[in-house]
Amino acid sequence: MGARTHDDCALMVTGGMRDRKVYVWEVKTAAGRVTAAEKRQLVRTRHTSRISALCFEPVHNYVLSGSDSGRVNIGCAETGREITSDNGERVSTQVVGKLAVCPINPNLVLASMGTTSDQVRLFDIRSRLSIQRPALILGLQRGRTQSRYLRPAWHPHGDLIFYPFLRGSAETGGDGMVAIWDVRYQRCAEDAPQVFHPHKADVWSVSFVESRTAGRHAMVTVSNDHCIGFTDFQFAITTDEYHKLSDQTMDELVTFLEDLGDAMEMEDFDVEYTQGVLTLSVGEAGTYVVNKQPPNQQIWISSPVSGPERFDFRKDHDAWVCRKTGGTLGRLLEQELRDILGMGNLSVPIK
Repeated sequence: MGARTHDDCALMVTGGMRDRKVYVWEVKTAAGRVTAAEKRQLVRTRHTSRISALCFEPVHNYVLSGSDSGRVNIGCAETGREITSDNGERVSTQVVGKLAVCPINPNLVLASMGTTSDQVRLFDIRSRLSIQRPALILGLQRGRTQSRYLRPAWHPHGDLIFYPFLRGSAETGGDGMVAIWDVRYQRCAEDAPQVFHPHKADVWSVSFVESRTAGRHAMVTVSNDHCIGFTDFQFAITTDEYHKLSDQTMDELVTFLEDLGDAMEMEDFDVEYTQGVLTLSVGEAGTYVVNKQPPNQQIWISSPVSGPERFDFRKDHDAWVCRKTGGTLGRLLEQELRDILGMGNLSVPIK
């Protein structure tokens, strides 16, 4: 069960349900067809229950296997040597449903669990799957145990995780749901995920295929009423959208600050805006610099109060949001300028 392929090395990894053994096979092809498969290596594990998930990590040449008892083992595909401790590591008390390596970070692995909460565990394989220090735990509290057969996915850009959820026994209405977490943001485990409803029935599987449009991918979802959905998923705002949104934000901010300076008639309050760079001097408090960063599609700010911060535009918030703090650009400026200027009712009109 659980065959996985790795095209570059022409390898296939298989795991047994009864014998609990993991094998690496060398697959030979000709004219696009498999002509032979030769057993190449037995990967040693210490699983005591049937193998429920497999994953091949090509950078380190590791084979990861998960079991019904919640254990995950790492083994070397070349030597068969076990990398984890003698007993493997239990990342959950529930069955491991799927293992998937992050597309942009080979050290980061997703493990999905058949549980009622905390269904997604992210761990760094360099830590040998230490259960005491998972990199991140994500999930939603549900009224039923989520199936081991659910198939979450990384977005190919490696920053988003998509998890299909089954409705609880008491949930008779509503559409099938896919939760989306953006793991770039520090507060992603605390904030509610984005939610997408691609089907009327429960969604069981999420995957991605390349779109005809360069740099974009189509999301493929499968529901339990045997329907397959294709969604042209856009990972980030386009370059044109970035310039339109950032220019609008900068123009609104400049206008607001200039009007504010005229109304206060404060000495040493000076606003300059040139080639996408806004400089705001607020007397002895110091100087703010706010500027566009087109290569990163961000707005950067250097604050005399809080220091440097970077903001991305998030469509779900309709605002420029800091990855580190989860706060918005408008809220940061509003709070700091209120304290500096002594204006408790000051409202900055940007998000």
